Amino acid sequence: MIAERGAPLAIQVWHRIVAFLLFGHIVGLSLGVSKRAEPRPIRAAAWTALTIVTVQVIVAAAMVEMQLPAILRSIHQAFGTALWISVVALAALATGQRYMTDMERIVFESPSRGQFATPEGVST
Repeated sequence: MIAERGAPLAIQVWHRIVAFLLFGHIVGLSLGVSKRAEPRPIRAAAWTALTIVTVQVIVAAAMVEMQLPAILRSIHQAFGTALWISVVALAALATGQRYMTDMERIVFESPSRGQFATPEGVST
């Protein structure tokens, strides 16, 4: 009887460990992109992922504590799918083309930009 319960219990424990590691990673990621002032779409995607993972943890806790029926447990799967979509969108945005501000574009395209110009466009 114990051998039969061992595998499902181990899966549940590992699922919870990985879920909390993911939650911590997305919290750090969201704070990091805000601190670095990343472009708005990247910040929005990070905070969306954080919101979804937070709701996912709350739904999971409610599912376990309240012993919800199977139809309501599917909400946990739906939020899991939404989380994957938001993380993939965040990765696609973060690895995509870097957005330049108008000032950066002007400096980059300036003919007076010489070989000794700093990245900010101020010559030394």
